[in-house]
Amino acid sequence: NGRTAVPALLKCARSKNPVLAKAATAALGNLALEPELVVPVLTSGLTNNDYTICMVSARALSKFGPVAAAALPALVRELDNDDASVRKAAEEALGRIAPAELKWDKENRVHKAPTVTRQFE
Repeated sequence: NGRTAVPALLKCARSKNPVLAKAATAALGNLALEPELVVPVLTSGLTNNDYTICMVSARALSKFGPVAAAALPALVRELDNDDASVRKAAEEALGRIAPAELKWDKENRVHKAPTVTRQFE
């Protein structure tokens, strides 16, 4: 049962060691258990200075679906992240958590343009 691992994974997700934090964050998303405990920690990961932790946090939140609705304001903010991979992960998470919010956002808000363009089109 994965529930017994959640407390240790939550502690590791808050680690200063980025490799440990990323692995624990991804595992919490894969388990998608205990949303009342996990979603706030994953949401705080969106503000990490390490863009890969932000990206993994957004991906992990997406696996909770609508029960991660508390993360919506933070995910919307990440649509303006300097890193394109974080923006993409936030958009995908919004699509799984609150598709109507994502649709409204695309129709009504202006966010940063992608920083990476295709080399060949």
